[in-house]
Amino acid sequence: MVGYTNNEQVLAYMEVISDKNPEGGLSSENFETMITDEFTAALEISDDNSTCELKPEMVANAVLFFYRPYPTTTNTTVFRDRYLDLQTEKNFAAGLTQLADKVAKKSTAFVYRFDYRPKQPVAKDVPEWAGVPHMFELPFVWGLPHTSTGVSATQWNFNDKRMSESMMTMLGTFAKTGDPSFVERTVSVKWEPYTQDNPRILIIDKNIEMNEPGAVDYKALAFWNEYYPQVMMEAMNNCCNVTSTATTWRIFSHSVCLSGVMATVAFHRFWF
Repeated sequence: MVGYTNNEQVLAYMEVISDKNPEGGLSSENFETMITDEFTAALEISDDNSTCELKPEMVANAVLFFYRPYPTTTNTTVFRDRYLDLQTEKNFAAGLTQLADKVAKKSTAFVYRFDYRPKQPVAKDVPEWAGVPHMFELPFVWGLPHTSTGVSATQWNFNDKRMSESMMTMLGTFAKTGDPSFVERTVSVKWEPYTQDNPRILIIDKNIEMNEPGAVDYKALAFWNEYYPQVMMEAMNNCCNVTSTATTWRIFSHSVCLSGVMATVAFHRFWF
């Protein structure tokens, strides 16, 4: 079982924007510069390989082509959202779904995206446009809405407590049976496995349901898992120390980010 939130990198983004920019808007110029700088740096190698002829512009242009909004716009919030989509999809969603795809060939894999946003207390300083940042599902996994006392207890409402119950039930059921689906008096969840032919993702929000068409950008995941490694290979194809297999670059192109993202492997036959 692996999962991610719908705006994993937004807190890091908020740290670098100006206090005079409460909506976090990103100009088209800054959008282009930030992406170009990031992916140009991705091709930097040590100086001892003097035979390399790098093509960093090829990598940056490929990413910009995919994430640049079309039709063109001057709306800074559109550029902000596209940039943050890139960060979530590249650094979290693509790697996690690729991992699930590999696991699914030998076992059963489950993937979720956590979209639920409480009003208090964990999201009180996070603007609505920021969605659900990295690790914001963990208070519900740990059952904090039920364990808080005093003033903090009043900050968790009924929906927060019900969400925590659902999260803990899904995890507990998965650890015990290998299937996180459950049926209770007021809540039932049918969690479909993630497979290559049917890559379903559970969207955990006010309603907990399997993703509808359009809720997950599968083309973006394919871009990072399949096309981006090929672009990287082509951009370094004159380097004598680089292997010719795309598989090698699959490993180095982006990391599977498990730190802070809940990734549960339950060997229920050993536990129960």
